Amino acid sequence: MTVAGRPGLDGLDIPGILILMVKVMVSLPDDLLGSLDAEVARRGTTRSGLLRHYVDEGLRQRGETRARRVEELMHASGRHGGRGVEDLKRHRPQA
Repeated sequence: MTVAGRPGLDGLDIPGILILMVKVMVSLPDDLLGSLDAEVARRGTTRSGLLRHYVDEGLRQRGETRARRVEELMHASGRHGGRGVEDLKRHRPQA
């Protein structure tokens, strides 16, 4: 795996060490920041760590929800393939 698209760092995986992270600025209302800080203190982690966890969890759940919904739609749609051409030919007007 190339880390952050940078050649020469393939396979570089050292547990507990953050490699090539970028910093982002996030604006939060005061009350939400207070709730975040309370959860950070309760868990004994950092804002960055907790936000990373929440983003990762949210994106994973979204992907799972979408995959489940696609499966439901596919199951509900019934059978569409396999004999379509034969059905068209059978119902085609004869010249």
